[in-house]
Amino acid sequence: MLDSIRKQAAEAFDNGYNAVVGIREINGHAGPYIFTDKSELEHLAAAPRVNLSRILQKLQDQKPEWKVAAVLRGCDGRALRKLKDKGLAEPGLVRAIPVTCSKEQAAECNCEKPFYETFDCTGCWECIEACPVHAIERTNVCPIVVPSEWNVGTTMRKATYIAFPQAVPMKALRDKDHCLRIKGDMECKGCENACEAKAINHDQQDEVRELDVGSIIVATGFDVLDPEPIHHFGYGKYSNVLTNFEFERLSNATGPTSGAIRMRDSEDRLKFTTPPESVAILHCIGSRDKNYHSYCSRACCMYALKFAHLIKDKVGEHVQVFNFYIDMRCFGKGYEEFLNKVQSEGVRMVRGKAVEVTDRTRADEEPGKLVVVAEDTLLNKKLRVPVDMVILCTAMEARKDAGDVARMFNISMDANGFFMEEHPKLAPVSTPSSGVFIAGACHGPKDIPDSVAQAKGAASEAIQLSAFGSIVSNPMVSSIDADVCIGCKTCIGLCPYSAITFDEQRGVSVVGEAICKGCGSCAAHCPSGAARIRHFSPKQILCEVDGIFAEPRNGAPKTAKKQPAHSG
Repeated sequence: MLDSIRKQAAEAFDNGYNAVVGIREINGHAGPYIFTDKSELEHLAAAPRVNLSRILQKLQDQKPEWKVAAVLRGCDGRALRKLKDKGLAEPGLVRAIPVTCSKEQAAECNCEKPFYETFDCTGCWECIEACPVHAIERTNVCPIVVPSEWNVGTTMRKATYIAFPQAVPMKALRDKDHCLRIKGDMECKGCENACEAKAINHDQQDEVRELDVGSIIVATGFDVLDPEPIHHFGYGKYSNVLTNFEFERLSNATGPTSGAIRMRDSEDRLKFTTPPESVAILHCIGSRDKNYHSYCSRACCMYALKFAHLIKDKVGEHVQVFNFYIDMRCFGKGYEEFLNKVQSEGVRMVRGKAVEVTDRTRADEEPGKLVVVAEDTLLNKKLRVPVDMVILCTAMEARKDAGDVARMFNISMDANGFFMEEHPKLAPVSTPSSGVFIAGACHGPKDIPDSVAQAKGAASEAIQLSAFGSIVSNPMVSSIDADVCIGCKTCIGLCPYSAITFDEQRGVSVVGEAICKGCGSCAAHCPSGAARIRHFSPKQILCEVDGIFAEPRNGAPKTAKKQPAHSG
C-alpha cells in the first residue's frame, strides 16, 4: 500500500500539484508534513495517526492558489468532504490519496469500523466519543429537514436535533411542528430505532406546572427588526445582503462555514462560495428612524466595528470595508480605543446614512456588484460604492408578546414596548410588583456588559428577599371599612395588583396588605367611600393641617421676626 501511495503522490507532482500533505517518518519519528518536492517522498509514511484536515485547511488559507494532494485516512476524507460542502476547499484544487486504516490502526484510534466498512456500522457511535479531534459526526436519521433557527436559516436541521452546540442540558429535542410522528402524518420511527438509550417517548405530552416562588426575574430579551419590508436595502432580494445576526453566525466557529467568511451562491442560498473582496456595513437600519424606531439601539456601532475587524482578520487586509454611520456612539470602557484600532486597520468610515442597495449599474466597476447609494455629510456629496457583501445593522425592538408578559406580572411598558423600571435611578431593576425584577434587553436596547450588570443586580435583589426570610411591607396600603362596604366589587376589577378579594360570608371586599401597593385606585372609585388609603384618611389629613397652623405651645421656640433692612 505504501508504494501505491508514494506513486500517486509522485503523479500529483508530475501533474502540476504544488504540495502533498501527509505523514513524514524519519528515524522512527512520524508527524504531519507538507511535501513540496518529489525527492522528499521517500519519507512519506502510510500511518494515519494524525488528523490532516486542519493542516490542509490552514495550507489552503495561506496558499489558496496551490493545487494540493493529501494522503487521507477515513476521518480526513469525511472532513475534506465537509470542507468542500461548506466552500472551504476548492473541489479542483485538492486531490485525495486514500489510505485504508488497518484493524490495528482502527483499534489504536478506538474506531470500531475502518472507513470503507461504514456500511456495516452498527451505530454504537463509540468512535465519536473516542476521536480526539472530533473528526467523526453522527448521522441524524430523521428524514425531515427544516431551516435552523440557531444559524438564522443559513443551514438546515432535522426535526430531531440538538438546539445549539452549547445547549444545557445537551439533549436532543423533537420539533412538534415538523416531526411526522407527533403531527400524526405517518408512523415514523427513525429516531426511535436509532436511539440505543430508548429515550424516545411518543406518548409524552406537554404539561403545565405551577411553581411557588419568592421572586421572579423577567429577562425575555428582544426581537430583531425584519429588514425585508424596508425594500430599498434589498434584503431578501439579493443573496449577499445579510442581517447582523446572519453575519454573526457566518463568522462564528460553529456556523455554516466554521467561521470562514464567504459569500452566498446566487442560486443556492445555503451554499457559500468565495470570500468577499469588499463589504459595506450599514448602521441604524430601523433605528433612529421616525418611520420605524426613533430610539438608538446602542449596540450597533460596536458590533459593526467588530464585524469590520473580523473581515480584515479572517479574509485579509486587502479587503475594502466601509462603515456607513450617522454618529459613532462608542460610550463604553475601551470602546473609543477599539474604534481607533479599527480605523488604523484601513476600515473606511463614511458619515452618512445609506439610501439604497441596488444591482443597477452605472460605472464600469459596478457590474456583478451590489451598489450602496449613500450620502457623505462630511464631503457633502452623494456616493455610489460597489461591494460584494452588505451587512445590515438592524434595530433591537421589543418582543411581540411583551404586552402579554407585562399584564401577567403587572409591569408598566414605555412607548416603544419595553418594560419600565420602578425608578430609573433608585430602583433600576425593580418593578411596582414586589419580587418581580427585570434584566437585559427586555428593559431596553443594551449591549452585553450592561445586560450582565443588570442581570447581576436583579439576581442580588432576588437573593436579598430570600436571605431576609421576611418581607417588609409598605404601611401606606388600602383598607376597606367593612361597616361601609356595600359589596359592589368595583375595587376588585380596578386593582392592578389583584390585592383585593371578596369575602362571600360577610359580603365585603378585603385587601391583602402584603400585595397592595397603595396606588389609590380603589379609594378613588369606591362609590360608598369604604376604601381608603391607610394613614391618609380625611381625619388624619385634617389633623396634620391643624398641627401646621396651630399656635406654638409654652416653651416652644418662636419664629424670630424679620428686622427691616437699614438703608445706607
